[in-house]
This record gives sequence, C-alpha cells and structure tokens, in this order.
Amino acid sequence: MTPPLLILLDCQVSQLPDTPGDTAIIDRLRRLLALGRRAGWNVVHSQYRPAQTPGSPAPDNGPIPSLRPSGQEPVFVRSAYSAYADVNFKRLMDSCQDSPCYLAGFGAPFSLLATAFDAAAHGHVVSVVREAIGTIDIGDRSAPVVQDLSMEMINRLTRTEDWDAVWAAGLDHAARLGSNTASLFQSHG
Repeated sequence: MTPPLLILLDCQVSQLPDTPGDTAIIDRLRRLLALGRRAGWNVVHSQYRPAQTPGSPAPDNGPIPSLRPSGQEPVFVRSAYSAYADVNFKRLMDSCQDSPCYLAGFGAPFSLLATAFDAAAHGHVVSVVREAIGTIDIGDRSAPVVQDLSMEMINRLTRTEDWDAVWAAGLDHAARLGSNTASLFQSHG
C-alpha cells in the first residue's frame, strides 16, 4: 500500500495574508501535518520564492515555525506560482499516481490555482483540503470571498475533500500500519 502524499503549499511567513482566519488555518495545517507524519504519509513542502526586485527588502521566506519541514521531508523551491515549476516536483507526482494526494496551505488563489491547473494538465489527481487553505484579500474582495471564488474554480479542475474525510483517511492509514495515532488524535476540529 502506497502512503498518501501531503503537499504543503506556501507555508512561509512571507505568504501569510495577515487576515483574522490565519491563526485557525495555521492550527489546522499544523494538526494535519502532525497527523500525516504520525500516520506515515509522505509529506512534501513547496515554497514560492519570487525573484527579488533590486533595492527592495528581502521578504521572510522562512517556513511558518509550526509548519517547519522535517529533515526527511523534501522542500521544492520555485520562482513561479505552480508547484510544477520545479521539475523534481513533477517527477514526484508522476511516481505517486497510485496514492491519494492532498494539497493544503497558503497558496490561494494564485499558487493553488496554478498548481491545480498543472496537476490536471499532467493527469495527476490531487484533492484540495477545503478547510486547510489560506487566502488573501484581492482588491475590494475579502479573503473569504476570494476563497469561495478559488474553491469554485478548484471544484471544476480537481477534487476537493472536507476536513473530516481527510482526517478519517489519515486515521485509517495509520490503523492499517498498526499505529496508535487514532488515540493521539481523537479531536480533530
């Protein structure tokens, strides 16, 4: 049995939109990351680092402290929105076609949509975890409105999974491995 793949997209300090829901999204991502690690999932991180404009201060591209990659987790760094901008990411996705693939993080709308478009173009099935996506205000549209618009488009491109289904998949995978993860993660909120 091939373990599921968890992709954490743009979980960096520079990508935080600074909206009231950030803390809840970070907490949910932290719990999802902990479950994935304990359940034996493959976990990867894809980080957006755009080219720096000469003379401008460098953004803090470091990981959000509670979502820091472990030494065993690959980190794909890219200068374009799509995670597929890193050729090694595409190779990884090609090798994981027989396992569930979950996408979560702070990439909405830009990185999330670009990655979903590329996944569809390459024939890869990814499931976006609806309640584990952070977004930003764009113009006069608030972050929740942008999130709804993003998810509407995502629903047309690929699968979406709700929090409870992803959580249950993690516990189920852990149980098949004989892990005691279920007792550690009773509450998943």
